[in-house]
Amino acid sequence: MVNISGHAAGHPRSYLPQENYGNLMPHPTLREVPDLEEYFGTDTFLTEALTLEALKTLEQPIKNKQPFFLNMAHYAVHTPITADKRFVKNYLDAGLDSTEAAYASLLEGMDKSLGDIMNYLKKKGVENNTVILFMSDNGGLSINPERSGKSHTQNLPLKAGKGSVYEGGFVSP
Repeated sequence: MVNISGHAAGHPRSYLPQENYGNLMPHPTLREVPDLEEYFGTDTFLTEALTLEALKTLEQPIKNKQPFFLNMAHYAVHTPITADKRFVKNYLDAGLDSTEAAYASLLEGMDKSLGDIMNYLKKKGVENNTVILFMSDNGGLSINPERSGKSHTQNLPLKAGKGSVYEGGFVSP
């Protein structure tokens, strides 16, 4: 088993490589993302760094025709809501405010990551012998001050969001 950049804190201290994913910030916490020194100080947003590391990890078992299990936990779309500069301009140009544009860019980065992993599996010829489950840990973030607008409206038509017992607070099958 290989654990790359995983910790029990739930969300990162920073998505930014310029902040070494939280490892440069004063007063250490449990939220610094470990094991990504290769990307420190680069232009590689955390979601992309995790994807690149996941693909590296898959190389050997695929090459050796061994079974593998990948649990890809992106951190996105957890706080801190941070703009992924690869995608945020599209949302700003579409008229979203900076917070919602940043949130949307986190979603798009996660979507790109899943696509990159699926394309990699196809390129390696193992896509038809691979099961992919896409799951969420719980409902969407819908409480201010993290999101823009009125609280509990971002998951409409569902009521409430993460941490709530209402339908917007959990993901059902």
